[in-house]
Amino acid sequence: MTMTRALESVAVRLALVYALVFGLGGGVLWSVLTIVVYRYAAEALTTDLQTETRVLLAEDGGSDQATLVRKVEARSRVGGLFVYSVTDPQGRRLAGQLPDGLMPRQGLDEIQLPYAEDDGGPAEEVPVRTLATALPQGTLVVGKSTYAVHELEELVQDLGLWAVLGLTGVAALSGAAAGGLLSARLSRINRAAARIMEGHPDERVPSVGLGTELERVRRNLNALLDWQQRALEALRHVSTDIAHDLRTPLNRLRQRLDRAQAESIDGRVPDSAIRAAIADLDQVLETFSALLRIGQLEGGTGRTSFRPVKLGDVVDRVFEAYQPASEESGHILTRLVDSDAEVIGDPELLVQLLSNLVDNALAHAGSGAQIQIGAYDEGSKSVLAVRDDGRGVPDDQVERITRRFYRLDSSRNTPGQGLGLALVAAITALHDGELVIGPNHPGLAVRIVLPRP
Repeated sequence: MTMTRALESVAVRLALVYALVFGLGGGVLWSVLTIVVYRYAAEALTTDLQTETRVLLAEDGGSDQATLVRKVEARSRVGGLFVYSVTDPQGRRLAGQLPDGLMPRQGLDEIQLPYAEDDGGPAEEVPVRTLATALPQGTLVVGKSTYAVHELEELVQDLGLWAVLGLTGVAALSGAAAGGLLSARLSRINRAAARIMEGHPDERVPSVGLGTELERVRRNLNALLDWQQRALEALRHVSTDIAHDLRTPLNRLRQRLDRAQAESIDGRVPDSAIRAAIADLDQVLETFSALLRIGQLEGGTGRTSFRPVKLGDVVDRVFEAYQPASEESGHILTRLVDSDAEVIGDPELLVQLLSNLVDNALAHAGSGAQIQIGAYDEGSKSVLAVRDDGRGVPDDQVERITRRFYRLDSSRNTPGQGLGLALVAAITALHDGELVIGPNHPGLAVRIVLPRP
């Protein structure tokens, strides 16, 4: 595997990311810990120097130089962790271990103190932190080696380095393992996609586990595949239906034109033949316009004009528009508005939806049927409804009547393209609603259940 191919692997990239993140984080923590430990040790050393100085000056504050010299000489003979020096105002050493000429600055300072082992080997310089205090008759210097502080600092650095390296290694292995697990799950999705592209549309992505995120992706992918398969099935049905339903008006148009040509006198075609041909063409154009409108709605076109709409206003507009036509056709049209609720939608599309339902009821309920249009609340939803007491729809055909071009056998001789309820279904889906069709005992009840904002 080349370097480029390796870097394209999810496992390798996750391993590198984990190692980088944990390495940087461990490095920062290591640096902070080293600084904190060093400062703590240095402050503890300074506190020891200050305490020892206070002990030496506790009785007379250093005004009695002879007493201070005796104390320092006694401590110097005993040895221990501290080194001392008492000097006169001219800088001459009166007591202590610091060599002549090695005079630290006042306050805190750090010097290099020569130190020779008893075996006579070469002298080495030992770092010593000093605290010099000015006295009335000279200077008191108390010092302590910083060797332990530096050793502690080096120990923390070494341990921190190994800890960071170990943490980075574990992080890299964890990243590689997580990446490998993710790659295996993604491979299942890829294999399912490859099977679908090879001509197995019923193939679906199997459960991949590894948490809810990938499982949610799997469910959404399968839902998308189901929707796509339904869309393809619908497209096949639409193609067949278009060929079937448009063949009749086009054949009729062809026959009319042939007859008009045969009946023409001196090249003049009768006006009645022209009007009939135009009517047939209008029917074809209306069919294509309805199909185009349904396609636009199913594609989401129309949401840009959404705004708050009172369903009562929609019912009133449709009722006023259809009342004269219902009286002429011998139907009884009533309205029932029992809701002040608003929905978010396109008022013109909602009016068209309700108009299509009333058109269907007027065309198929039968003369003398009562038709009621209404709006009311149903729990947390609002409902637009059209009910009639006409012939109704057989139970086994209720689910089919929203298909494009589908028409009941009893409706074959009535005007229409069989697209009215398909348009109703598309408008309902655009408004995130639910189209519910059922019996009215007698007749048919169509309910559009819409969410309230």
